Amino acid sequence: MKRSEVYKLNDLRYWYPKVKDIVKTPKTIIVEADGIEFIRMLDGNSVDGLDGFLENIRQAIRDIGGTPCFIRTGHTSGKHGWKKTCYLDDTDNLPKHIFEIVEFSFIADLFGLPVNTWAVRELLPTNPAFIAFGGDMPITRELRLFVDKGKIVHRQPYWPAAAIEDHCSVPGWKSKMSTIQSFSADELKNLERQTTEINKKIHGCWSVDWLDTKNGWYMIDMAVGAVSYKWDFEGFNS
Repeated sequence: MKRSEVYKLNDLRYWYPKVKDIVKTPKTIIVEADGIEFIRMLDGNSVDGLDGFLENIRQAIRDIGGTPCFIRTGHTSGKHGWKKTCYLDDTDNLPKHIFEIVEFSFIADLFGLPVNTWAVRELLPTNPAFIAFGGDMPITRELRLFVDKGKIVHRQPYWPAAAIEDHCSVPGWKSKMSTIQSFSADELKNLERQTTEINKKIHGCWSVDWLDTKNGWYMIDMAVGAVSYKWDFEGFNS
């Protein structure tokens, strides 16, 4: 599959409208930014259309219910930067967050990730197991399912310990990992059923990410399976 096609399919602008009415997702407002040369920000240059874009984001924040909220592009949130990137609690800091996400987008991929789609999302209430990545980011209970032709072909907890190993100083964090890597049979059955429903709407092999919140499970992201991170959790796919 060509890179341009992968970018098109992975864009939240493509998949979110197709799934928002069939599974629980965070309240989301998409803000299109086609034609805005965000890359000029990185050199300190002025960007035509930036002020209007920022006002559109601020309006979306008001419409979503205000801050704190979650912001991202159609492809990434730069979540490991958390308080500098996707987690916004003060709209006065919005330009700084946009800059950080743009910068991350251009270095996150060999060719840079697209930044022509943005989204403002409600911040879902969770029960973090611990905090990592500079003491900012909550590590929560999440599940990634791979689906193809209506069947679940791979299951994994979202967080492998190796991804956190060098980014957490919380005492006992490894023992707390078990609380976010364990899922009941009923949970798996329910999430797998919903994931196959998504696959009926969006064909092909996809990874689908689920987040456990205080209000139940929410589908928060998806991407073409061939380019999605996959790891083997012992006993999970036997």
